[in-house]
Amino acid sequence: MADPIFPPEIEQVIFTDALGLKHDGESPLDLLLVARRVHTWLMEVLIKTIAFTLRRGTPARKYPFRWEINTLERYGMHTRHFFYWEGGTHPDRIEPARYFALCPNITNLVLWIGRGLNQADIESFSHLPLTHLSINVYGLPKATPKLIQFYSRITHLENVSGFSSSGGGSDSTTLRYFTSLTHVAIPDEDENLFGCIPTLQVLVVSRVGTTGLEIGGSGTDDPRVVEVTYGPNSQVEEWLLDVQEGRGMWGSADNVVRERLKRKTAL
Repeated sequence: MADPIFPPEIEQVIFTDALGLKHDGESPLDLLLVARRVHTWLMEVLIKTIAFTLRRGTPARKYPFRWEINTLERYGMHTRHFFYWEGGTHPDRIEPARYFALCPNITNLVLWIGRGLNQADIESFSHLPLTHLSINVYGLPKATPKLIQFYSRITHLENVSGFSSSGGGSDSTTLRYFTSLTHVAIPDEDENLFGCIPTLQVLVVSRVGTTGLEIGGSGTDDPRVVEVTYGPNSQVEEWLLDVQEGRGMWGSADNVVRERLKRKTAL
């Protein structure tokens, strides 16, 4: 009896679903060995999301994989979500700009570097078609023509200290260039951002706690303000949960605001 032959689109569905069924600790890479065409399909799925941390004195931790440069040279155009967390000098370090050159279609970027970021760092990825951005920086650089275009594409902004309506690092002059911004996550509550950014819909007050992700109230009656507490080492997992299932920080905050507004309208 001959082996069944499926149309390519059905094969893609079967193997993509099989990829999602792999349990923690199991490697899906064995699926890549089935056939060349399967390898190509699954690589495009696997490489869509890249996340890893580099910590001094410890191995690079991969969530779920850290791809080699030669793999990114071939498949990096399929990468959409990229999390890079560097804490100090590490032997496996590669300059982030190298990744950005190999992955030119990233739309969701987390870039946390121990030394903090400067204007040159931000300009190094300003060509990317980003909508979601999380960076550890105090205040955003003053707007140059290149950065004005970049700022105007961002819809979700996180982790920028000094991003406030009252001047300082990111003053009202810079805020006005965020013409698409709908979501902001910062350490301190600042309701005035709703006045400075007319498109803003959700303000997350994010803090690091002792447990996993917790959603709570805030010190204001504004239903658009949500307080979120992270576990001390859960940031990468929560980001992956948002990317893969929409149930991390942004997804949870959206659900809370949606329900609050629904109840407020019903009153």
